[in-house]
Amino acid sequence: MSLYLDVNFHAYFEGEELDRLLNLKMVGAEKVEDARHSISVKLLEWLRQTTFDKILHETRMTLEQHYERGMTDASPKRSYLRKSEYVKLSIHRAKEAEPSTGFLTPAKEYSIIKDGYEDVYFPSYYVEVANR
Repeated sequence: MSLYLDVNFHAYFEGEELDRLLNLKMVGAEKVEDARHSISVKLLEWLRQTTFDKILHETRMTLEQHYERGMTDASPKRSYLRKSEYVKLSIHRAKEAEPSTGFLTPAKEYSIIKDGYEDVYFPSYYVEVANR
């Protein structure tokens, strides 16, 4: 299958993809570009297979299976993290006497990889238990 990829698609790479890129000084520009293209093709295929139903199912399963455990396991020394294919649940507790705080984010957080924007991530959701 031949895919057309914008030459700037690599601007959407995250740390996971960037770690797989070869060192330009060690292997040369052609091999780096081949690796960049290969990673881009895999990401594009993954995006094409992503559906709203898959994301919703994983979100529900992650919260049902890990929210309560994370709220009790999180401590000031150790956060609780659960990452699946589509979603990531992170739960933190600042002080022992305080309740834990949970955040639900996409597993692949789109990060803006430009000077000064390396740590910008979105979207992120604060998790609260609804009164039933």
